[in-house]
Amino acid sequence: MIKDTPFDVLLHLVLLAIVVSTVTVAAFSIPLPPQSNGLATAEAPLLLPAG
Repeated sequence: MIKDTPFDVLLHLVLLAIVVSTVTVAAFSIPLPPQSNGLATAEAPLLLPAG
């Protein structure tokens, strides 16, 4: 196999980060109602017990 250069490793890490972030956003967005703000809905359960 061809040895990876530091640039190749960095490129793979960037691509992996993009894929992980895309999947994470999609996973958190799908179950939420379309009319609600995703961030506010995700934070609501965390804020309610404290208040």
